[in-house]
Amino acid sequence: MTSSDIPTFFSCVEVYPTGDEYISNQQIKKSIKRSRSNLSKGQIRAALQKSKQWPSQIDTITVKFLGGAKWQHAWVEKVVKENVEPHIGIKFIFSQSHVNPYITISFKPGSAYSYIGVDCLRKKTEETMNIGFMDCPGDQSGGEFEWKDVVYIVPPNVHRNNNIIGGTIIHEFGHALGLIHEHQNPTGTKIHWNDSRVLEFYSGPPNNWNKQQIKHNILNKYNTTQLNTTKFDPKSVMLYPVNSWLTTDGYETEANFKLSSLDKKLLSTIYPKNNKPKEPVELKPSPQVVPEDIIAEEELDEIEEIPEEEIPEEENNLFNFDFNENRYIIYTIIIIILLLLLIQML
Repeated sequence: MTSSDIPTFFSCVEVYPTGDEYISNQQIKKSIKRSRSNLSKGQIRAALQKSKQWPSQIDTITVKFLGGAKWQHAWVEKVVKENVEPHIGIKFIFSQSHVNPYITISFKPGSAYSYIGVDCLRKKTEETMNIGFMDCPGDQSGGEFEWKDVVYIVPPNVHRNNNIIGGTIIHEFGHALGLIHEHQNPTGTKIHWNDSRVLEFYSGPPNNWNKQQIKHNILNKYNTTQLNTTKFDPKSVMLYPVNSWLTTDGYETEANFKLSSLDKKLLSTIYPKNNKPKEPVELKPSPQVVPEDIIAEEELDEIEEIPEEEIPEEENNLFNFDFNENRYIIYTIIIIILLLLLIQML
């Protein structure tokens, strides 16, 4: 058996605004410096990673399409409303009139990707998600479906990823809600990858990834402190299909195209229904983030000190005075007072 014998299946890419897999060490150092925290590096990293989940005050997420046909808009909304939204305490509001939507969706064929959770607010691309595989009813000759009492016609030759129930859409919205790829889950069953075969397979079509992308999306695992997760779930919609040729022990899994019972349980735990605070919260998109170099965890202590002017201080923070950081101001005030006293004496 060779890589060409494995059934074709397109795998999506997780997108990170900083270019790092999780949280960059520069961000951790800035966070520690801002808060003067006594937390460990691991605790800071875990807190920042888990913060990619949408805040508990959020009960609606606005969605806008960037291009695409009406039938594509209707199919995405139908899949999300019927398969994702019923299991969480968040409503997705689809409208082309949104000015600053949380999620923006493009339809570039042949690829699929999404930012993770609130990284949607720190996007470095116009779209936060791309759905290049519609996975809609029908076949290469066309199809149709109904949504809100309207029948939509699917044209011929639409890209599908081995299913007709919107599997790619469900997967990408899982990412938008903060879910990771299941094969990178650090708990439970460990997949023993054959690294050389994985590199060979995913560097070819239809994915055509480079070595860094393959390690980032396949081989690397998260740390258990970095996220909320369940035990490894072979039925998760977030799991890539694993062919036995790609593992050293013959382990394999099938492709999944809908939320598993554990997927639903995890989502309902993170975003419970009828458990929202009364005070509203407004999330505003932050400035685009320039990619940072990935720095190994053990090198964190060797990072040179970040210039103070690069770290914005909290406004009107009257109770967080630091003598060392403000000593020059204090010295200047003392000198002025002494000069005034000297002038009066003369």
